[in-house]
Amino acid sequence: MEQYYSTSPYKNVSMEEYKATVMKELTRVAKTPFKQIFEEYCELWSRSNYYDLTLRTSRIEFEKPLVRQAFEVLGADRVRELKYHQGNIKRELAKVSHETLKTKIFMIIKDQLPLGVAIPCTTIKTILQDAYSRLGSKKKPNATDLKEWYNIKRTSKRVNAGKPVASLAIISANYKAVKE
Repeated sequence: MEQYYSTSPYKNVSMEEYKATVMKELTRVAKTPFKQIFEEYCELWSRSNYYDLTLRTSRIEFEKPLVRQAFEVLGADRVRELKYHQGNIKRELAKVSHETLKTKIFMIIKDQLPLGVAIPCTTIKTILQDAYSRLGSKKKPNATDLKEWYNIKRTSKRVNAGKPVASLAIISANYKAVKE
């Protein structure tokens, strides 16, 4: 922080006041909507003022790392087309990454499937179908496709007045992300 202080326009204030200003800025970044922060980040890069790039962009990148990744990989126009929706941006980033199809599918489904919980096979098929369709794959989903990414255990779960439903319980992930 002291290295930034020496080059900042706040040279006329004490170090304590400078730190307070910086902390206020960090708080502002954390509470600001993604759209506004992204547009500010784009503007900073278009102006390319060295002071602004080192201080302000580093604050934005620290608080909201998705902003930098989206800007560098997708570009400002594509993020605007996605209407700044962070979920859509993350999905698009997964699509354009240079990873294998299996890795892309794993990255999409990993947050939707909890470990150690019996999940009905129909729910698993729906999640897999959504992942396949997002990536443009014509593959038909099967609940046992999870064997590619997880250690699973067949089980049954009672739902709707005690009727047993075929389910799978995910024991652990056995897949590591692979680049092409």
